Amino acid sequence: MSIVQQDVSLVILAGGKARRMGGQSKGLIPLAGKPLIQHELDRLAKDMDGIEVLISANDHQQEYKAFGYEVIGDVIDGQLGPLSGIYSAMLHSDRQWVLSLPCDIPLIPQDYISRMLDHNANNLAWVAEDKRQHPGCCLLHCSLKDELKACLNNNELAVHLFLEKHQANGIDFSDQAEAFENINTPEQLVEIEKHV
Repeated sequence: MSIVQQDVSLVILAGGKARRMGGQSKGLIPLAGKPLIQHELDRLAKDMDGIEVLISANDHQQEYKAFGYEVIGDVIDGQLGPLSGIYSAMLHSDRQWVLSLPCDIPLIPQDYISRMLDHNANNLAWVAEDKRQHPGCCLLHCSLKDELKACLNNNELAVHLFLEKHQANGIDFSDQAEAFENINTPEQLVEIEKHV
């Protein structure tokens, strides 16, 4: 039995500084005429019924609000990375699960949401994987929020270590491995534009 969408918040993680991209807010960087985050929203649109969508951004919040979803900032100061965005979403939402997605994966599988939810909820942590794990693309039960907070307070910020600690189950995307290419440099932006 799948997790129902009404129990899920999707948080798009747009809080990073993107130093290798000139310090721009990555989700707002244009690709083939539209911002990276819009590519993701368009690809996921068919699966978003009932899902609460949050955009985690510490800067450029007004620009992100223009996409039509609630924008939240980190509740813990210090730019602590993706775990902080996920934790903030858990505090903000009254849903049982938070599904995360970095804002720089414009070719994200169109069935990302449905596939991440299509299992019985017998574990508290799940992660997308193909040949390797994609820690930023994870599904966490909100009962983990106190443990998330403890990690942030102890400066234990690596998502993959948190997932490992909680024995996250993998969700197989090996048939769409190229879809998880993220953009970290201007060169990658140029390369991925060939596939959009």
